[in-house]
Amino acid sequence: MTSILIVDDSSAIRKGLRNLLSHDTDVRVCGEATNGKEAIERARELHPDVIVLDVSMPVLNGLQAAPVLHQMLPGACIILFTSYGNVVAKQGATSGIDAIISKDEGGTNLLETIHSLAMSREKPSPSDPKFN
Repeated sequence: MTSILIVDDSSAIRKGLRNLLSHDTDVRVCGEATNGKEAIERARELHPDVIVLDVSMPVLNGLQAAPVLHQMLPGACIILFTSYGNVVAKQGATSGIDAIISKDEGGTNLLETIHSLAMSREKPSPSDPKFN
């Protein structure tokens, strides 16, 4: 079973993702965080397989937290789930992010990406990440 840490400052987004993921028997939400700093603390404690990370958050944003999370948990997959997908694609390629999913696409693409990354468990090289 794939454990997932949801990181978003919007309680509505976190609740929606938790609800979406609760219907899938292959994944388990192990925790939530409201900003990048809290994500680092929770990830250190929980060791999730996948981290679903927003970009725009207070304290420490997703692009600032991603390289720290990647270094701390190199086996974890990091998915940026954001409204700013096109804007951050180049930055994501160098910060340990495995995929970028637009919030506009909804949860279906996110769930497919979680399954794909969890099944492969092989992170793409930084020069060839999967960006959606």
